[in-house]
Amino acid sequence: MSKKSCATGEAGFTLLELMVVLAVLALLAGVGMPMLRRPAGADAATAARDVAGALARTRAEALRQGRPASFALDAGQGRFRAADGSGGSLPAGLAVRMTGAADRTGGDVGAITFYPDGGASGGRIVLAGRGRDAVLEVDWLTGAIRRAP
Repeated sequence: MSKKSCATGEAGFTLLELMVVLAVLALLAGVGMPMLRRPAGADAATAARDVAGALARTRAEALRQGRPASFALDAGQGRFRAADGSGGSLPAGLAVRMTGAADRTGGDVGAITFYPDGGASGGRIVLAGRGRDAVLEVDWLTGAIRRAP
């Protein structure tokens, strides 16, 4: 059954049907848009949380075993590994810099060593993504891992 417009006699939609369609589209846009937009620096922040967790596991491993344990970061490949064998990959497009007293194992690979007395070789890891950078610092004296502002 087709709908007829009073003035022209042609088939079409009523105002109510158009408003319902627009309401459904607005609802879908309202739900879908926040999922598409991530805040600037979200990749760097997430990666910093993952790397900080691996650093903490490595420090715990050194304290538990009573011998030095190393965290390794391969900036070229975008991978990191904790002393317990766990690790992960960094998001594509994330620039990584390891500076400070971090041990260099060759090429783009660096390491931070934690000692059984709680200390560490120390270092700074900068993860630069879209927007804000995420910076992790490892204190050489205490082995404390903190996210720098």
